[in-house]
Amino acid sequence: SVPLLEHMPYGAAAANQQLEKLRAFHGHGGPIWCVDMDTARGRLVSGSYDKTLKIWDLASGRCQRTLRGHTGWVSCLRLEQGTGERIVSGSWDASIKVWDMEEGVVRQTLACG
Repeated sequence: SVPLLEHMPYGAAAANQQLEKLRAFHGHGGPIWCVDMDTARGRLVSGSYDKTLKIWDLASGRCQRTLRGHTGWVSCLRLEQGTGERIVSGSWDASIKVWDMEEGVVRQTLACG
């Protein structure tokens, strides 16, 4: 278990406490727009202006995999609850993609435009 967000203060309590950076993740070619975590598996997924998603190891901070397939900025993403085997991402390319996290491939694309 990685104590990344454990005991993080919220609301009024947060205003009176100083937060400390625990880890930095470097590797995207542009700003990061969205993140989601699977603390049980020790992974973080980020989506970026560089049109990619990256799967990170929380303990080491290393990128485990880069997912490519969107042709626009990745503006939202969500890990599947429970199993953490799939990622759903939305992009400025007007598509939603369902990714297989282990294989790193797109399983389904929904056109939204």
